[in-house]
Amino acid sequence: MTLLIQKMNNPRVDFGEDLTQALGEDQLHLENQWRLHLNQPAILGPDQVTPASKPAIQTSQPQSSPTDSLAPLFVTLGVLLILLPMAGIVALLVYQQRNSQPRKKAPQE
Repeated sequence: MTLLIQKMNNPRVDFGEDLTQALGEDQLHLENQWRLHLNQPAILGPDQVTPASKPAIQTSQPQSSPTDSLAPLFVTLGVLLILLPMAGIVALLVYQQRNSQPRKKAPQE
């Protein structure tokens, strides 16, 4: 898919050519395979279907997973944004509960 996206960046080549170069299938055959996978009726007749061959995928660079060094910071901030308001609401409820209870008056002399 990465190769397909890279090839789609060229405005001089149409999508069909990009799809064929990246996946080894044209749009019609790819859709036909998708429909068959979903147990739907085929859009191509038996005489039009070519045997499924392994796609000719060209890899130009090794795939690497991007890592974000700020991810732990963002996770911590997200947790704090959830927990701090919850703690504030609990504190307000406790404060309100204590103030709403009737107070006993001290005996006056």
